[in-house]
Amino acid sequence: MTYRDFPMPARLSEPVQAWVDAGGRAGAGEPAPAKPSSTVMLLRPGAQGPEVFVLRRATTMAFAANMLAFPGGGVDPRDADPDVPWAGPSPQGWASRLRTSVERARELVIAAAREVFEECGVLLAGPDADSVVADLTAPVWDEVRDALLARELSFAELLIQRDLVLRTDLLGLRAHWITPEAEPKRYDTRFFVARLPEGQLADDRSSEAAVVLWESPLVLLAQHDAGEHLMLPPTRVMLEQLARADSLDVALDAAAEVWPVMPWPAERDGVLWMRAPIDAAGDGLPQSAPQTRTADTDTNTDCGHGHDLASVDGRDHGEELDMTPWSGGPLGERTTCRLCPNPGPMTLDGTNTWIVSEPGATEAVVIDPGPLDEDHLQRVLADVAARGARVALLLFTHEHFDHAESMERMRELTGAPARGNFPGAEPLADGELLQVGGVRLRVVLTPGHTMASVCFLLEEERTLFTGDTILGRGTTVVAHPDGQLGAYLHSLEKIAHLVDTDEVTTLAPGHGPVLTDAAGTVAQYAAHRQERLAQVRQAASGRADLPRPELADLVVSTVYADVPQDVWPAARQSVLAQLDHLGLGIETAV
Repeated sequence: MTYRDFPMPARLSEPVQAWVDAGGRAGAGEPAPAKPSSTVMLLRPGAQGPEVFVLRRATTMAFAANMLAFPGGGVDPRDADPDVPWAGPSPQGWASRLRTSVERARELVIAAAREVFEECGVLLAGPDADSVVADLTAPVWDEVRDALLARELSFAELLIQRDLVLRTDLLGLRAHWITPEAEPKRYDTRFFVARLPEGQLADDRSSEAAVVLWESPLVLLAQHDAGEHLMLPPTRVMLEQLARADSLDVALDAAAEVWPVMPWPAERDGVLWMRAPIDAAGDGLPQSAPQTRTADTDTNTDCGHGHDLASVDGRDHGEELDMTPWSGGPLGERTTCRLCPNPGPMTLDGTNTWIVSEPGATEAVVIDPGPLDEDHLQRVLADVAARGARVALLLFTHEHFDHAESMERMRELTGAPARGNFPGAEPLADGELLQVGGVRLRVVLTPGHTMASVCFLLEEERTLFTGDTILGRGTTVVAHPDGQLGAYLHSLEKIAHLVDTDEVTTLAPGHGPVLTDAAGTVAQYAAHRQERLAQVRQAASGRADLPRPELADLVVSTVYADVPQDVWPAARQSVLAQLDHLGLGIETAV
């Protein structure tokens, strides 16, 4: 894994140091939510090559005050309006490109166009799919812009009233950066590039800007190095990429692939830096690449009812954990993930609700609709309806509330049967083939995490929906008494066989990102379990005559001595399951 360190902004040194001293998320509470946002690098030809439009944010701004930035800002709820006249790549195409849901993709693309119009008066729209508005100097455009800024007018209403079409083909996606968790105000930002439309001018009417200018990226970088401009790391990296372009056309090229980048505080020689997981070109690393945190700053200690992450059982000592954010989205032509907004220690980024249907089919399957969150359930139903389908079957990988609490409500909303191996659902048989609207899902019983755990194999795409048997990040707790380690190890062998026979190539977990290296993941899971068992066996050596609860406490204090004690209760449940599997300790009531 490669990374790059950036000087910590002076204004952040004190709060970030306090965050680090508090043990990061574990000691300082959940991070502030990162608001979805878009920013646009507006480009034009210049005497010395491409020039980019930048503004220095006003000193009164709550975020990045007095810093050089590109036009942009957070999404407005009305940016999701499906009535926006649209030309160029479809919302579905943008969703795939942005690695997010169709609704969020629509919001981000519209926000990009809206923000660049609000902040500098440039409109990426035209009378039809092949033209743009050439003249925005009439006073009416100032009135329209003011109404938009005052939220008296939505961007959809603007376009409809002026009989214009949004030209999404004029935008190219270049990057995705997320504000570090240590900061109190955070954004989840996509960076786009766009050419200044012919005949239009970028102005300085924005109240958010103290100064605006067109300048060569090389000049801006030199001025930053000389201390004339302040800028955040992503702005610096974007300017470096633009400076390497030898023509405007090259500068306007979209990135081949875009992966999210979230820096974190890292201490080096006694000084705090912001460390960004990027490659030599400044691009984010793919999700299959580990995004590491240094040992002195990696304090994530999430754990919970069903998951053991970094500090409990999610890795061995010294092994780093992929912390790439995950927001759901399409997976192949048959599947999409609607991420439930229930992030936290027990659920990572949230619960993955999987929607599966054949293209053009009128029936769909929903796997793990999640907790009883009405807004989430309605979004799932809207996603299904957008496919022209209805929910014909509800499947559950196991009984934990973050996967199955909504079962009765979803049956009420859809009339669909619920299948799962726990009370209240119709049971599933190993190897059973479920066929709905042309979709073929094979049942794979995988007890261990809980004894009711089940996976579902989408045969056409060789994708295994794993629930909590395999997570997208870290590994899974097998917690005594609900889980049994022997059964879990057997289930891993069963999945390994499916991988070895090429029946499974992709793992779609109940929490965290999709795993495209199924073979490597399953091998890592199995190796990890054996290594952890060896550690427990060694820690319990010579003490097998102790009552099992007492022995578990001793093992936890030895094996988990280097993690905060507030995660020891979760570790203890995992150790009890391992001691039971090894037959160590005198069995008593726990």
